[in-house]
Amino acid sequence: MQEEKFDFKLEKVHFMVKKGIVLSHIISSDGIEVDKAKIDLITNLSLPLVLTLLELFLDMLDFIVDLFKISVKLLSLCLVFQLRMCRFTSLRN
Repeated sequence: MQEEKFDFKLEKVHFMVKKGIVLSHIISSDGIEVDKAKIDLITNLSLPLVLTLLELFLDMLDFIVDLFKISVKLLSLCLVFQLRMCRFTSLRN
């Protein structure tokens, strides 16, 4: 245990215990291992609602930016069309 820099109070150490859990780590004569059940639990957690809503908001924002880009292109096409129509009508008169 000294190699891993663990300091224990002697009155809290049970020498008859073959295996114990300290700070979610399994400590035994084989060494220190991470509790696999906790890892499985954490990896299977779903995203919190706040992150899900944030992801939806960012997707919507991305859609709005794309829509804005398309509308700017359409507006420029309309302006070009209007300018050409004005020139055409002025040439006819």
